[in-house]
Amino acid sequence: MNSSQPSISEFLALSDREIAQYAPETVVLGAGGTRRRAVLAGIDPTSEEYPAWTRLQMVALLDLLFQHGVKHIFTAVMVDGNFLEETEGYREHLYRWIDWGIGGEEALNEYQERGWQARLIGAEFVPALQATANRLKQSTPKRKSKCVWFTITPSSEVAWDLVFQRAMAKKAYTYRDAIRAIYGQDIPVDNSLLLDFGKPQVFTSTVPPLLICKMHCYWRQHLGYDLDVNTLRHIFYDFAFNRRTWMTDKSGRADAVHEFEDAYTEPPVVGMGTRLGPFWYPAAIPVVPVNGR
Repeated sequence: MNSSQPSISEFLALSDREIAQYAPETVVLGAGGTRRRAVLAGIDPTSEEYPAWTRLQMVALLDLLFQHGVKHIFTAVMVDGNFLEETEGYREHLYRWIDWGIGGEEALNEYQERGWQARLIGAEFVPALQATANRLKQSTPKRKSKCVWFTITPSSEVAWDLVFQRAMAKKAYTYRDAIRAIYGQDIPVDNSLLLDFGKPQVFTSTVPPLLICKMHCYWRQHLGYDLDVNTLRHIFYDFAFNRRTWMTDKSGRADAVHEFEDAYTEPPVVGMGTRLGPFWYPAAIPVVPVNGR
């Protein structure tokens, strides 16, 4: 271990401000399983209590990420699967819940109090939520930090349509110009992290295409917006230290594999899983074997 690298116990004991120097600047946050989380909390996911309770969970997690140094959070409020769902009355409820949950008076007041910029990207493809997007833009000022970008994507194709249409309208001919054409400002994409839920898979309805530059990916199994401080800090430690394995001079680097030969004899496959009724759950990964230990 590098002498300048803290141990995991030392890292967990750091203050939020100290951990912020190691945090990703941009996080794409996936939050599947909100209905399951509500059911476990004794809340009917078709009731009016569900969006109010879920909004509180969402704000708490956004705040936790911002407290730990994240500057830009992208999180989908409606993806292609929501548009395909045939649950009776679901989509109509969802439009109303989204409008209130991210653009209602209570939400706008919280953004102002916390100093957050909030935007809804993709609303031009969903007429029912265009007023929500306009309200957010008018009510929360442009900021260089603490920006939450809500996204709505009716289909994977629409994610690319948004890129091409806005780039053409703004005459954006470079990658960075295209980012500014869509978001109105620069987004740090070289230091980003995907914090998704469930199966290890990537969709353009969850991860905006232009954000995929060099993104480290994690799939938690916490339902909805659940995520405790300890787990978040473990993720940030892995992001900041364990994954930094690349080096410019790799002379002799491959020889180190001899010490860990047992680990590659029957290696696991990340992404394998099992069924829990109608749900998927990851298979356990065994402890990494080290030769002779």
